Amino acid sequence: MPSLLDRLPPALAQRARAVLQQPEHPRRAQIADLLGTTALFARFARPALLALADLVHERRYAQGETLYAQGDPAVGLYIVQEGVLRLCAEGTEDELSREGPGAVIGETALLGDFRRTETAEALHETGVLGLFRTDFRTFLKREPKVGLMTIVAIGQRLAARDELLRRTLREAHQQMPGFASTQPSDPALLLG
Repeated sequence: MPSLLDRLPPALAQRARAVLQQPEHPRRAQIADLLGTTALFARFARPALLALADLVHERRYAQGETLYAQGDPAVGLYIVQEGVLRLCAEGTEDELSREGPGAVIGETALLGDFRRTETAEALHETGVLGLFRTDFRTFLKREPKVGLMTIVAIGQRLAARDELLRRTLREAHQQMPGFASTQPSDPALLLG
Protein backbone atom coordinates (compact mmCIF):
# COMPACT_ATOMS: atom_id res chain seq x y z
CA MET A 1 0.00 0.00 0.00
CA PRO A 2 1.47 3.40 -0.96
CA SER A 3 2.34 5.82 1.85
CA LEU A 4 0.87 9.28 2.13
CA LEU A 5 4.12 10.71 0.76
CA ASP A 6 3.81 8.53 -2.34
CA ARG A 7 0.47 10.17 -3.11
CA LEU A 8 1.92 13.70 -3.09
CA PRO A 9 3.33 15.46 -6.16
CA PRO A 10 7.05 14.53 -6.48
CA ALA A 11 8.44 17.97 -5.54
CA LEU A 12 6.23 18.21 -2.44
CA ALA A 13 7.00 14.62 -1.44
CA GLN A 14 10.73 15.34 -1.70
CA ARG A 15 10.41 18.41 0.59
CA ALA A 16 8.27 16.45 3.06
CA ARG A 17 10.86 13.64 3.18
CA ALA A 18 13.62 16.20 3.83
CA VAL A 19 11.66 17.68 6.74
CA LEU A 20 10.90 14.26 8.18
CA GLN A 21 14.57 13.26 8.03
CA GLN A 22 15.76 16.31 9.98
CA PRO A 23 16.99 15.55 13.49
CA GLU A 24 14.57 16.24 16.32
CA HIS A 25 14.78 19.72 17.76
CA PRO A 26 16.27 19.28 21.26
CA ARG A 27 13.46 21.10 23.13
CA ARG A 28 10.79 19.24 21.15
CA ALA A 29 12.53 15.97 22.01
CA GLN A 30 12.67 16.91 25.72
CA ILE A 31 8.95 17.69 25.73
CA ALA A 32 8.18 14.41 23.94
CA ASP A 33 10.31 12.60 26.54
CA LEU A 34 8.35 14.21 29.38
CA LEU A 35 5.02 13.38 27.73
CA GLY A 36 6.16 9.76 27.43
CA THR A 37 6.76 9.56 31.18
CA THR A 38 3.20 10.55 32.09
CA ALA A 39 0.55 7.96 32.83
CA LEU A 40 -1.68 9.55 30.19
CA PHE A 41 0.79 9.31 27.28
CA ALA A 42 3.13 6.48 28.37
CA ARG A 43 1.88 4.04 25.71
CA PHE A 44 2.25 6.43 22.81
CA ALA A 45 4.82 5.82 20.07
CA ARG A 46 7.58 8.37 19.52
CA PRO A 47 5.96 9.99 16.44
CA ALA A 48 2.73 10.55 18.40
CA LEU A 49 4.65 12.09 21.31
CA LEU A 50 6.50 14.40 18.92
CA ALA A 51 3.21 15.44 17.31
CA LEU A 52 1.75 16.24 20.75
CA ALA A 53 4.95 18.09 21.71
CA ASP A 54 4.25 20.50 18.86
CA LEU A 55 0.89 21.40 20.43
CA VAL A 56 1.84 22.18 24.01
CA HIS A 57 2.56 25.61 25.42
CA GLU A 58 5.12 26.15 28.16
CA ARG A 59 4.07 28.28 31.11
CA ARG A 60 5.77 29.35 34.35
CA TYR A 61 4.00 30.21 37.58
CA ALA A 62 5.48 31.96 40.61
CA GLN A 63 5.07 30.59 44.13
CA GLY A 64 1.48 31.18 45.25
CA GLU A 65 0.23 31.96 41.74
CA THR A 66 -3.05 30.32 40.67
CA LEU A 67 -3.15 28.33 37.43
CA TYR A 68 -6.93 28.16 37.56
CA ALA A 69 -9.68 28.46 40.15
CA GLN A 70 -12.59 26.18 40.90
CA GLY A 71 -15.47 27.18 38.65
CA ASP A 72 -13.26 28.61 35.88
CA PRO A 73 -13.88 27.31 32.37
CA ALA A 74 -11.65 24.29 31.76
CA VAL A 75 -9.76 25.05 28.56
CA GLY A 76 -7.04 22.39 28.65
CA LEU A 77 -4.86 20.04 30.62
CA TYR A 78 -1.57 20.77 32.34
CA ILE A 79 1.50 18.60 32.77
CA VAL A 80 3.90 19.56 35.55
CA GLN A 81 7.46 19.91 34.26
CA GLU A 82 9.04 21.09 37.48
CA GLY A 83 7.85 22.36 40.84
CA VAL A 84 4.74 21.39 42.79
CA LEU A 85 1.08 22.23 42.36
CA ARG A 86 -1.44 22.18 45.19
CA LEU A 87 -4.99 21.19 44.26
CA CYS A 88 -7.65 22.27 46.74
CA ALA A 89 -11.37 22.78 47.07
CA GLU A 90 -12.31 26.45 46.91
CA GLY A 91 -13.42 28.07 50.14
CA THR A 92 -11.58 25.56 52.30
CA GLU A 93 -8.04 24.80 53.25
CA ASP A 94 -8.66 21.14 52.37
CA GLU A 95 -5.87 19.98 50.10
CA LEU A 96 -6.99 17.41 47.56
CA SER A 97 -3.47 16.58 46.38
CA ARG A 98 -0.01 17.81 45.55
CA GLU A 99 1.22 17.16 42.05
CA GLY A 100 4.86 17.15 40.97
CA PRO A 101 6.85 16.55 37.79
CA GLY A 102 5.08 14.28 35.31
CA ALA A 103 1.63 14.78 36.84
CA VAL A 104 -1.27 15.48 34.49
CA ILE A 105 -4.15 17.60 35.77
CA GLY A 106 -7.35 18.84 34.18
CA GLU A 107 -7.44 16.31 31.35
CA THR A 108 -11.25 16.22 31.18
CA ALA A 109 -11.04 19.69 29.62
CA LEU A 110 -10.01 18.02 26.36
CA LEU A 111 -13.33 16.16 26.24
CA GLY A 112 -15.75 19.04 26.43
CA ASP A 113 -16.82 22.38 27.81
CA PHE A 114 -16.53 21.84 31.59
CA ARG A 115 -15.75 23.97 34.62
CA ARG A 116 -12.79 23.36 36.92
CA THR A 117 -13.68 21.27 39.98
CA GLU A 118 -10.70 22.42 42.05
CA THR A 119 -8.21 25.25 42.35
CA ALA A 120 -4.59 24.69 41.24
CA GLU A 121 -1.88 26.80 42.86
CA ALA A 122 1.91 26.73 42.52
CA LEU A 123 3.58 25.89 45.86
CA HIS A 124 6.98 26.78 44.40
CA GLU A 125 8.03 28.29 41.11
CA THR A 126 6.49 25.77 38.74
CA GLY A 127 6.79 25.05 35.04
CA VAL A 128 3.93 23.36 33.21
CA LEU A 129 3.00 22.32 29.70
CA GLY A 130 -0.51 23.27 28.62
CA LEU A 131 -2.44 21.33 26.01
CA PHE A 132 -5.54 23.29 25.12
CA ARG A 133 -8.83 21.92 23.85
CA THR A 134 -8.88 24.07 20.69
CA ASP A 135 -5.41 22.82 19.69
CA PHE A 136 -6.37 19.25 20.59
CA ARG A 137 -9.51 19.39 18.41
CA THR A 138 -7.49 20.63 15.44
CA PHE A 139 -5.02 17.83 16.14
CA LEU A 140 -7.88 15.28 16.16
CA LYS A 141 -8.70 16.20 12.57
CA ARG A 142 -5.08 15.67 11.50
CA GLU A 143 -4.26 12.66 13.67
CA PRO A 144 -7.51 10.89 14.57
CA LYS A 145 -5.77 7.71 15.72
CA VAL A 146 -3.55 9.54 18.23
CA GLY A 147 -6.51 11.65 19.30
CA LEU A 148 -8.56 8.53 19.93
CA MET A 149 -5.68 7.03 21.94
CA THR A 150 -5.68 10.18 24.10
CA ILE A 151 -9.43 10.02 24.67
CA VAL A 152 -9.22 6.31 25.61
CA ALA A 153 -6.37 7.05 28.05
CA ILE A 154 -8.42 9.85 29.66
CA GLY A 155 -11.38 7.47 29.94
CA GLN A 156 -9.19 4.89 31.67
CA ARG A 157 -7.97 7.50 34.16
CA LEU A 158 -11.53 8.61 34.87
CA ALA A 159 -12.63 5.01 35.40
CA ALA A 160 -9.77 4.50 37.88
CA ARG A 161 -10.75 7.67 39.75
CA ASP A 162 -14.38 6.55 39.83
CA GLU A 163 -13.33 3.22 41.34
CA LEU A 164 -11.19 5.02 43.95
CA LEU A 165 -14.13 7.24 44.84
CA ARG A 166 -16.44 4.24 45.18
CA ARG A 167 -13.90 2.44 47.38
CA THR A 168 -13.47 5.55 49.55
CA LEU A 169 -17.23 5.90 49.95
CA ARG A 170 -17.55 2.21 50.90
CA GLU A 171 -14.82 2.61 53.52
CA ALA A 172 -16.48 5.75 54.90
CA HIS A 173 -19.80 3.91 55.08
CA GLN A 174 -18.18 1.06 57.01
CA GLN A 175 -16.53 3.46 59.44
CA MET A 176 -19.61 5.67 59.91
CA PRO A 177 -22.90 3.73 59.83
CA GLY A 178 -25.04 6.88 59.35
CA PHE A 179 -22.95 8.04 56.39
CA ALA A 180 -25.10 6.34 53.73
CA SER A 181 -28.32 8.00 54.87
CA THR A 182 -26.94 11.50 54.24
CA GLN A 183 -25.00 10.96 51.03
CA PRO A 184 -26.11 10.32 47.43
CA SER A 185 -25.96 6.65 46.48
CA ASP A 186 -24.32 7.38 43.14
CA PRO A 187 -20.75 8.76 43.50
CA ALA A 188 -21.17 10.58 40.18
CA LEU A 189 -23.68 12.87 41.89
CA LEU A 190 -20.92 14.04 44.20
CA LEU A 191 -18.90 15.22 41.21
CA GLY A 192 -21.62 17.61 40.07
